[in-house]
Amino acid sequence: MHAQLRAFEAERALGRGYLDQARTAATDALAEGQQLSLHEVIGEALSVLGGAAFLAGDSELALEMFARAREGARRPLHRLRALIDLGSAQASLGGSIETLEKARVLAADSGALEHLVRAELAIARVLIHRFELAAAGSHLASSIETARRYKLAILSEALIVDSLRVALIGDASAAERALDKSVLSRTTRTSLAL
Repeated sequence: MHAQLRAFEAERALGRGYLDQARTAATDALAEGQQLSLHEVIGEALSVLGGAAFLAGDSELALEMFARAREGARRPLHRLRALIDLGSAQASLGGSIETLEKARVLAADSGALEHLVRAELAIARVLIHRFELAAAGSHLASSIETARRYKLAILSEALIVDSLRVALIGDASAAERALDKSVLSRTTRTSLAL
């Protein structure tokens, strides 16, 4: 139970941007997870260590941690998460969406809708950074439709990414409408507008 708690603490710290706390908790969870053969905890800890390394600018360590998480994943959903983490890092560093496409296909084939939407969003972000806005739009339309249909919590994130795409096209009113459909606070909307 302690290992799972430390993995949760690591995820939470990473989400809040506390990289040192995330690394410490993830290292603890990893050690305990390895000692007790808790594969899910090991994968979560490696994912957090990879995320913290990526945010700290250590791309080699990030890729290594994400690859280890992928290789050690015992369950399909854990493998999908690891593939999306690895693919997102590869796309950010070198522009390749090959791993993300594999994750997208695997998620679609297995019916893992949350992971399907996450993969679609990661691909769309890469395409937006390349200014391939029409291609990003098709990925976003698919992810938004799926998130709406199945009431997935990730819908707001998809709408935010789509509003960025629409704003880059030059349609500020459509971007504002997309943001209005998300569940963002007024403060968050103001921050995004700036």
